[in-house]
Amino acid sequence: MRIPSNFDWDCVLMTLFCLFAALPAILILLRLLINLITLALPCWVGASVLLIIHNAGEGYIGAGLIGLVAGSFVYLMGIIACASARSFFTSMIIATLYALPAGITAYYLGISLAHNIFISNLLQKSFAFLLLPSHSFSVGKKSCF
Repeated sequence: MRIPSNFDWDCVLMTLFCLFAALPAILILLRLLINLITLALPCWVGASVLLIIHNAGEGYIGAGLIGLVAGSFVYLMGIIACASARSFFTSMIIATLYALPAGITAYYLGISLAHNIFISNLLQKSFAFLLLPSHSFSVGKKSCF
């Protein structure tokens, strides 16, 4: 098959260049998202405490400060627990506790992204499963976060 003489190679090359230039940016943003997802448990605890305190009659500012303190406390306790855990099994339990809401969040993030990209339901589930943050916690090095 011959390419017609009026074929615009500049348009094709520019499109390919944009696709390959955007790929590292997309991967960097996904890595940033996965790093931020590790804060899912402290944010969930902070938001839950905020709602409980606000429904108990406290104002928005007081409930927000108490929720912020609760979320920070959970995050710091996770860091201290990972740093002071002596056995690998204990570190794995702590990392799993923090990774569970992160995994659920990453799965639904992947489903929402894949819904716009893939038509097949099987491809959507596969893409969402690939985004699970299995590499966010490196328990063997004692740095869970």
